[in-house]
Amino acid sequence: MSKNQPPKLLLAFFRWFCHPDFVEDIEGDLLERYEMNALAMNPGKANWKFFFEVMKLFRFELLRMPSLEINVFDSFQNDVKIAARNLKKHKTYVVINMMGMGFALACCLVSFLNLDYKLRFDEHHKVEAADVYRVNTERVTPQGRENWGLAPEALADVLINEVPGIDKVARLNVGAGIVKSNGKSFSEKIHFADMSLIEMFNFPLVFGSTNALHDKNVIVLSEQTAKKYFNESDPIGKEVEVFLGDQKFLFTIGAITQKVPENTSLLFDVLVPFTQFHEQFVDWSSSNQITVFAQLDEKTTPAQVDKTLTGYTKHFNEAADHQFEARQFYLQPFSELTLTSDIDLPNWVRGRMLNRNAVGFLVGITSILSLLILITASFNFTNTAIAFSGNRLKEIGVRKVIGGTRSQLIGQLLIENVLLCLLSVALAFVIAHYLIQGYNGLFEQSLDLRYALKPRVLIFIIGFPLLMGLLSGIYPAIKISKYQPVQVLKGKMSIMKMGWFTKSLLVGQFIVACFAIVGAIVLTQNAKYQEELDFGYGLHEIQVTSLNDPDQQNELIEVLSKVPGINEVAGSNQIIGQSFEVTVKTEVEDYGLPVRQLGVGINYLQTIGIELVHGRGFKGDSDRKSIIINQKMASELGHNDLLGESLIIQDSVYTVIGIVKNHKEFGLTGEEPACIFSYVGPEQYGYVSVEGAGNSSETFSSMEQIWYQLNPNQPFNGFAQSMLIYKQLHINSIIRNLCLFLAVATMIMSAAGFFSIVSLSVQKRTKEVGIRKVFGATISHMVRLILKDFVVYIFVAFVVGSLLATLLIEGVLFGQFYAYHMQLGLASFLMALSIMILIPGLTVGFKVFRAASANPVNTLRDE
Repeated sequence: MSKNQPPKLLLAFFRWFCHPDFVEDIEGDLLERYEMNALAMNPGKANWKFFFEVMKLFRFELLRMPSLEINVFDSFQNDVKIAARNLKKHKTYVVINMMGMGFALACCLVSFLNLDYKLRFDEHHKVEAADVYRVNTERVTPQGRENWGLAPEALADVLINEVPGIDKVARLNVGAGIVKSNGKSFSEKIHFADMSLIEMFNFPLVFGSTNALHDKNVIVLSEQTAKKYFNESDPIGKEVEVFLGDQKFLFTIGAITQKVPENTSLLFDVLVPFTQFHEQFVDWSSSNQITVFAQLDEKTTPAQVDKTLTGYTKHFNEAADHQFEARQFYLQPFSELTLTSDIDLPNWVRGRMLNRNAVGFLVGITSILSLLILITASFNFTNTAIAFSGNRLKEIGVRKVIGGTRSQLIGQLLIENVLLCLLSVALAFVIAHYLIQGYNGLFEQSLDLRYALKPRVLIFIIGFPLLMGLLSGIYPAIKISKYQPVQVLKGKMSIMKMGWFTKSLLVGQFIVACFAIVGAIVLTQNAKYQEELDFGYGLHEIQVTSLNDPDQQNELIEVLSKVPGINEVAGSNQIIGQSFEVTVKTEVEDYGLPVRQLGVGINYLQTIGIELVHGRGFKGDSDRKSIIINQKMASELGHNDLLGESLIIQDSVYTVIGIVKNHKEFGLTGEEPACIFSYVGPEQYGYVSVEGAGNSSETFSSMEQIWYQLNPNQPFNGFAQSMLIYKQLHINSIIRNLCLFLAVATMIMSAAGFFSIVSLSVQKRTKEVGIRKVFGATISHMVRLILKDFVVYIFVAFVVGSLLATLLIEGVLFGQFYAYHMQLGLASFLMALSIMILIPGLTVGFKVFRAASANPVNTLRDE
């Protein structure tokens, strides 16, 4: 045979376009001329000459024309029938792949709906609030720089009167109060706002008009609240009484707002004029921090306003001894607030920092978990598709012998994969229906599967499986369709040997599974650790009720003290978790130390369980200039022997009379702060705290009954002390449950895919197993023989997955969100490794054992 061969690609191109009747004769002439040219000139020129000769033959009269006798539709219909028959024949393979891909797509669908739900936050305000911004403050504190969604109240006056390019400004604050209507009392969250807020955002009015909103004696109610108060269609002009502390106000209903979507940032039930409760103009010495919205005109940019506001930081910093230094005031688009702030507006007003946003984190983590599940399912689908194709070599050989073309064979195999993927899409919508119900319960929101019918969602949900079906099927389809029938029928060809690609996919899906298992184990252990964490006081034993009027406390405390099962009752101005920051100085030091302060009654510390280490507690009015500090503050002041020392708090001198143990003021998310407790008399009580001896729910029920006996016309505002960290514990529970969900899902899919691959591998090696048994091999030996390579893959995946899980948990979750968490230990990783080996081992061990237990005579006779 001549060593001079023409370019294979050109020759293949010629065979493809040339009519079969002419191929043999023309190809012979082409090869002879190429050989002569190759001898007469260098190979490069011969190749170019061959190229031009092939191109000259690309003429209409020589082209291969499609047969008019073949009905394309009938051919496709036949391929679909064959595909359905093959899928029906291999039910295990179909169920594993369809369930895996369907479940992964369902998770992605729910994740997409969740992301869409968050991105649609405030969508109904989109047009009106396109040029609305919130004024934020970058603060400089001893802990570093912090961004807060609040601004000094005086800055609102500056925006209104001194900053050019501002169309409207709306101030917003929140508080608790009592609303009386038709002889009934309701405990409500009262929002104080400039009525320009209604005009800046999209709040359609059911009744009333915006013209009436500029009267400071007008109140705005939501549609639901109006029905609760009046139960009639049009309450405009009706009067309601609002009690804030010991103040009483009479308002006329001026407007009723239409019910807004659930996914909104601006949600209120009762809106009263800001100027009714706040001074219209305040100076920079005011420490009041509020939410401020500004609407710019068309010609003004946020950068221009930011530049103007920078000059006002010195007014704030120089005006008074504030608890922080303002580095800058800046505008943030309203459209960005959803994923950078807590979505419940009261938390913005109360000053939650912007860099700790659980909403954005949970959106991200659900998307990542869904992606990991989808990757696992895709790897699983591809691996089993390759393995399954290897069992059809003889079928392909027979079809080629009886005239099947390569393109027909490739099309047949791809149609089977695509059909399986389409079945997965249908299953995904069924699974998603049930996943959404659980997801809504977990996240306390309302996702709706109807939003999945959006074009962009359908394109992904249908397009990705189709692409996956083509990609996973194209490799085995092309590979096995090129084999020669004789070699295939003699059993000399195989696709079952695991190459680097198949091994990589298998290891990849086990890496995801290991990552999820380690995460689930660690977060479950961490959740238990945090539930058993000592907070430094009786977090779970204390029940609290807020007082509408300090005069209520005397009789309430007296009656509660006599109730069986209640050990301690105490009043306070604030409670643990609601302290405020003050600056403390010593008489010899000039610097100020930021600490948390709570005003408490005589036996408050004893009631909630904060232990006194040195000194004494409060005795009464004689201690109004006395304070109790915690160990953290004593340590920060440089020594523990501070009894009798004088400290300066906001220009007043106080004497230290006691030192108590530290407590976790911020729950799970903040370090134990330096704290001081100052004495307040009964006239300043805002809360009554109760410590019960028995069941906390019984204690709470007793408090409620006594409250209504003493105050029949006022709502009971009781809650458990643990509710102050409920959000932290709830998010903690969500993250743990999501990781458990991911671990179970990926492990089941990995085990199912593993089972599919090993089943096909065992089926291929049935005769080998029979021969080994004939020569004396034991069942355990053959189990080890088949599983040994897979165990190596699991160990590799375990190492990589454990490293990734450690980096994410330690670096992100523990490092950024939890101040108190368990330490990672070897036991968690060994438990994960045991699960990774045990579950696949049990899954496929029975399959291998069954093959090894079969009679070798039967397996060797089987054709």
